Amino acid sequence: MGSQRSSTKRRLRAAVARLYRPPVLAGCAILLGALIAAPHVVRLSRELARQPIYLVEGGDVRISRPHEFVDAGFFREALDSARLTPPLSVVDPMLVPRLRRSLEAEPWVAEVSHLSATLQDGVRVVLKYREPALMVRTADGLFPVDADGVVLPAEDFTPETAAAFPTLRLFDAHPHAAGARWRDERVLEAAAVVRTLRPFGGERTLWDRAGFREVRPVEVGEGLELLTAGGSRVVWGRADSDGTVEPSTDQKIGKIESLLRQRETLDAPAGPYRIELRRWDYIAVEPIGGAVR
Repeated sequence: MGSQRSSTKRRLRAAVARLYRPPVLAGCAILLGALIAAPHVVRLSRELARQPIYLVEGGDVRISRPHEFVDAGFFREALDSARLTPPLSVVDPMLVPRLRRSLEAEPWVAEVSHLSATLQDGVRVVLKYREPALMVRTADGLFPVDADGVVLPAEDFTPETAAAFPTLRLFDAHPHAAGARWRDERVLEAAAVVRTLRPFGGERTLWDRAGFREVRPVEVGEGLELLTAGGSRVVWGRADSDGTVEPSTDQKIGKIESLLRQRETLDAPAGPYRIELRRWDYIAVEPIGGAVR
């Protein structure tokens, strides 16, 4: 029993002796000093970050020019969401990551291509914006989407600007919040067809020249049909046809172009018509309620 106590005492004395070695004491002193100094370092770094030389205001914050439908205040909202208050400090280590996360969550922002904060150049933000393609009318209201089916902020459109876009009527659809991708295949296919025929910002697009106003699912089977202002119904079919099951997208476009060269409008000379684009060897043009021509 006595020998066991002696052995324990020897081990304790050895452990204490190791703690009192100069390298160990120096390490402990450094650790203690760091713990004591840490709050002061944080405070000083924050004070340094707010020095006027490191602060940038509006003129030193450059951001990609948004298109006309993007609310001009969206960047301010992104700053508020990131809990960033101008003037911004370019040496704040949280500025870039917090602002990037906030911008990526904005419904109008498709991609943050570049984001930097430097003393020389200030804050530089390069964004790719989502572009409206289609208005989806449901029992709950009108919802704008981009070409990929992402829902855009409805409040950024007036009734007049919304009326200028193609419409898809889906009264059984369930809308999503702005920034979410609509998972309804009918929405995704309609947006894809509209993107092909009416690219955003294009002038005198095929959609406009053909007089299309609305896109909707076909009454029987799968696919879409396009409605003109004069009431003609152009059966487009599948949105992503590659030419194996039905004519390809380019072939369908060629058929519409051919009809426009022959008739000038899809409703002439005695429309409205039902125009079938899914035939391989010809275009079926049938007066609504009449025989094939």
